[in-house]
Amino acid sequence: MKPPLLLGMGSPILSDDGVGLYVCRALSGKVPGVEVAETFLAGLGLLEIITDRPALFVVDAAIVSGKTPGSVFVMEREAGFLHLFSSHGVGFFELLALGKTMDLAMPPLIRIYGVAIEKAVSFSEELTPSLSAKVDEIAWFVRRDIQETLGREGLLAL
Repeated sequence: MKPPLLLGMGSPILSDDGVGLYVCRALSGKVPGVEVAETFLAGLGLLEIITDRPALFVVDAAIVSGKTPGSVFVMEREAGFLHLFSSHGVGFFELLALGKTMDLAMPPLIRIYGVAIEKAVSFSEELTPSLSAKVDEIAWFVRRDIQETLGREGLLAL
């Protein structure tokens, strides 16, 4: 079995939409026993990445009213995540159901972190200054929560 995975999702050319990528870059090599990766893929392209994992942690940008940009929350299915739902293909939750239907080893523990952003599309290879200033704080929250979750589930790698 592969190790637990922390997966940052986002677009590298749509400014704050790529916050999941930046958070995972900040955490690369800093979460013992957890593989850290980033992707701009959606749909079926994710199956190979996420199968055969004891746990999957996802960081993605979300547009949610009432949330301050840069705030982090654990996902509820109704949240407005940019990459977990798709009107043109297979969304993240459909992908998980499809993997189970295909008897693939889908992660039994999945935790999704949303990072609130203001707008979905702004062409830039950089985060906005206000969100860029919060990446380390977001990464600290995600790292701590992953370690607590893995410890609670008995999956903490020492």
